[in-house]
Amino acid sequence: MSVLAGGFASILAYGLYTLDGKAGRSGWRWILFVEGLITVGLAVVAYLCKSSNLECKCCAYFVIVIADL
Repeated sequence: MSVLAGGFASILAYGLYTLDGKAGRSGWRWILFVEGLITVGLAVVAYLCKSSNLECKCCAYFVIVIADL
């Protein structure tokens, strides 16, 4: 799993670095911005799905899928 995540992160970073100069931001700023958005998005999903009784069916599905990994 770690190898897959590392490979994906490298490809994502390369693609984002090619945005160098777009919207007045350098490539490394794009990398930090987008990877930060991904982190915040996953944190929100984790916070919403941490309910102990899993009332939300979509959250229950998310937890079951992750647990099967």
